[in-house]
Amino acid sequence: MGKAKVYFDRTETNCIKGVMLIFMFILHFFCYQSYFCEKVSYPQLAFMEQYIGHLQICIAGFAFLTGYFYYYTKSKTYKYSLNKIFDLYIPYWVVLLFLLAIALITGTYSFSFPGSLLEVFAVSSEIMCFCWYIIFYVLLMLALPITIKLFSKNMVVLFIVSLLVPMVIYYGVSYFTSAEVIISLLGKFQIYYPIAIIGYVSSRVDLFSRIDSILKNKIIIIFMSFVLVIVVFMQPSWLYSFGHDNIILQMIRKIIRIFSIPFFIYGLINIFRIFDNKKWLTVFDKIGKYSMTMWFVHCMFFNCSKEILQPVLYLPRYPVLVVIWGLSLCFILSVPLQMLSGVLRKKIKTFRTQ
Repeated sequence: MGKAKVYFDRTETNCIKGVMLIFMFILHFFCYQSYFCEKVSYPQLAFMEQYIGHLQICIAGFAFLTGYFYYYTKSKTYKYSLNKIFDLYIPYWVVLLFLLAIALITGTYSFSFPGSLLEVFAVSSEIMCFCWYIIFYVLLMLALPITIKLFSKNMVVLFIVSLLVPMVIYYGVSYFTSAEVIISLLGKFQIYYPIAIIGYVSSRVDLFSRIDSILKNKIIIIFMSFVLVIVVFMQPSWLYSFGHDNIILQMIRKIIRIFSIPFFIYGLINIFRIFDNKKWLTVFDKIGKYSMTMWFVHCMFFNCSKEILQPVLYLPRYPVLVVIWGLSLCFILSVPLQMLSGVLRKKIKTFRTQ
């Protein structure tokens, strides 16, 4: 039996990424009062802190997509993984140089060792302040080939391994060291690696088509899609409201959170499909297409140059307009930067194959 077809097309994939990026921007723009510089103040939005856990679903969404599409990769080798890692670093370096130039021109950055060197690899984050996911992605792409090779014959074993091994490593390393960089990274890895694996499993078992076959009726599918998106998005409100110190409940909550992500993605896709005319999805499609570069670029409003650049972001004052304005600014900057990244990627690949 051949592999099932990908459940969603490129436009729908971009739309998912677009929604996730918008969540990320809202999260960073308004959910952390400590992120504001002296010239920016939104005390009336202090309540947004309670939605941090909700909006962090954007990270889970990107991790899920990585695992989902990894299943369809023909060659699950370290050569493939290293190519993907390199493909991520190229636009990262392009944006890093761009934001570094701005920081140097505005006098908001000074080179230091080893900080400046570590930032080249996304370990330090004075300029690229929201890019910890890069190192997570590196670990993810290094872990996937061996994990899939050893355990993919049994989906239950695959999930258990992906859940428990990163946790054991995290708590084991935490016992011997308090190094913030290492502990923080391993902490995030043990949260999001199982979600990437659930993405892989969802592809392997053709989960979304199976759900369709169960629901059958289009109206029921649309109704359930809205329910799933709302329920999963609102999870932190009810899922984490009790038993904070109970280790068993903590594990149950974690498993529920992991298993719910596919249903959130499924719901989003079918909400998009309400619009028969894809032109209605153009905004989400375009944002999704440039989501990675926009993610890198928006660091400029919160990094070492934020005292100068952040007031520009909040010029519209009203939160909805600030989000639209921020998306617009990052999109405009991302188009040429992503084009440059594409050219460099092709040049480097051509050089490497000679």
